[in-house]
Amino acid sequence: IGWSQISGDLQAPCGYDSFSYSFRDSPGTLFHQSKKIDADNKYLEGYGEGDTLGMTIFIPSHEDILPSLYSRLWDMEEAYVPFKANPMKKMPGSEISYYKNGVKLGVAFTDLYIGKYYPAISSYMGGSATINFGPKFKFLVPEGSRPYFEIESLPTWGELMDQRIIKKGPRTEITADEDDERIDDDLMD
Repeated sequence: IGWSQISGDLQAPCGYDSFSYSFRDSPGTLFHQSKKIDADNKYLEGYGEGDTLGMTIFIPSHEDILPSLYSRLWDMEEAYVPFKANPMKKMPGSEISYYKNGVKLGVAFTDLYIGKYYPAISSYMGGSATINFGPKFKFLVPEGSRPYFEIESLPTWGELMDQRIIKKGPRTEITADEDDERIDDDLMD
């Protein structure tokens, strides 16, 4: 269970790539970029059937978040080309924490990569989970946090495209030859 950006690999577990962060069940393990992350001892117990997990994500306001998101946009009329993930910028002061049966396990991840995050779950071998985005919860929402259903959304894809066009001007048309040259340059990087 964890948080993932839309670019997170859907054919792999949460925490597999640089776009997602996760807390795995048994043994309790924190994962990011397919690597086990050292964790507070409270995480080592893991979780199982009957446990109630909560998670929080804190993303401070940074001026460089929207320009980074603008750089990932593509024209929906064209084939999708993933943006280059290396190196990704981090958001200083951002963090993810988990809660088990109402008790905070501690801060799991800090200085997350810039992006728009969504709750994410990976389930295998018949596993299942019940998800509750509110408004009624089994345990109190941690002080200073708000339930997911109350969070104002970052701008939608269309809103970002509109803002990008306003800030950068209309998209420049590229000829087929120029496009091939740009692709060749990308392959050489």
